[in-house]
Amino acid sequence: MVIFVLLKRLLMKTLKNYYTQVYSSVRYKSKRRGEPYPSFTKQELIQWLIGMGVQSMWIEYVESGYDKNLKPSIDRLDDYGAYEFSNMRLVTWRDNLISGVNGKKHHKNSTNEQNKKAVILHTGSEHDIPTLRFESLIDCADWLKVHKVSVSRVLTGKRKTIKGYKLSYA
Repeated sequence: MVIFVLLKRLLMKTLKNYYTQVYSSVRYKSKRRGEPYPSFTKQELIQWLIGMGVQSMWIEYVESGYDKNLKPSIDRLDDYGAYEFSNMRLVTWRDNLISGVNGKKHHKNSTNEQNKKAVILHTGSEHDIPTLRFESLIDCADWLKVHKVSVSRVLTGKRKTIKGYKLSYA
């Protein structure tokens, strides 16, 4: 009986740590995306999580030996929307991963505005006449037969060229 009480206390202590981690993560991701901080407090988030059944999900996560795929996670229903209760749902980490990979923001035919800016491919210096124009970063990556992250790195200045070409947004 004493062991059960100690385990329950440990379980609740780690759940409290989880609440802090989730709230910090939501604030950090909002800042990184240039969105306003969430309008809810940590305590309001905890109440929302409890109402969504986080405690039973947490127990399953612990009983699985801390299988990352079963860890509770907050998924935004609209990838472009801010963190607000009407735009969030509680899912497992795996479900959130699958939702993100299959979501509009990461799909090839995405409406992601960053991926839809026209890209100019230059042959020499930036003052040369552009040789090719692509409707999107993805189209340019497909033509060059490279990953879109590589094209993005050139466009953001983290890399100078790709396959000898300079790139810029139109």
